[in-house]
Amino acid sequence: MNSILSRVVVVLFLALSARQSLQAKECGNEDYKGAYGVLALGSIVGGAPPEFLGPFARVGRQVSDGKGSVSVESTISINGLILPQSFSGTYFVSPDCTITFSFLETYPGDIVLPFTVFGVISENGREVFNTIISPPGTVIRGPIYRRQEKSNCSNQDLSKGFQLNMSGTIEFQPGVPALGSFTRVGRLEFDGKGGFTAKTYADYNGFAGIPENFSGTYSVDSLCNVTIEYTLGLTYTWVGTLTDNSSRADLIVVSPPGATVVGTLAQQ
Repeated sequence: MNSILSRVVVVLFLALSARQSLQAKECGNEDYKGAYGVLALGSIVGGAPPEFLGPFARVGRQVSDGKGSVSVESTISINGLILPQSFSGTYFVSPDCTITFSFLETYPGDIVLPFTVFGVISENGREVFNTIISPPGTVIRGPIYRRQEKSNCSNQDLSKGFQLNMSGTIEFQPGVPALGSFTRVGRLEFDGKGGFTAKTYADYNGFAGIPENFSGTYSVDSLCNVTIEYTLGLTYTWVGTLTDNSSRADLIVVSPPGATVVGTLAQQ
């Protein structure tokens, strides 16, 4: 009887200790450290010059020092105008694992705008989902995924089959079935040497179920940045970054201009 009672006491003690351990877990700035891939999609609807209003997208690379400082190198699309954009800022991770970023971003015409971004950390610091909370006038959100653990990437880091998921808006690209809302879903097969094939279906503002099978080339640089090129009537270029140890990638359409379209690759 005493033996059974002792076992019950031990089990209860271990359960209580585990519960207290879980409750005691808190986050800090050191829980957000390293290189991350950034993807954002949405719209600017107010609080900016008229030429900035409309669809917005960003894909890029963010580096955090684990102490409250962060830098960003990215490509953005504002109403189909494709621009490089680099900036830096600060962040603060609260004990509940929420995170707040403060940035000063420069836009065409030397316009400098402050932005505050709120996010929630998950997957032990591997993922953050963000939304802009200031200034008013933006409806923009998106995920951040940790990039490679390795220091040097190459074409071999992108190989085998990947799910493709793209969405956004086509503003003024020539030769497409229709302007407006756009989606593409399909499968890309990368050979690890710089070539790929694609089997996809696209929807151009309601012209749905259009099969688009194509092939092209790709390259991965030492910082794990990706460039994908192919010809489908026009010559298209996507750029982005590998994340999650090459099992994912974030992409943005940069050529021809006239589209605010981003996408993700997820390894099958």
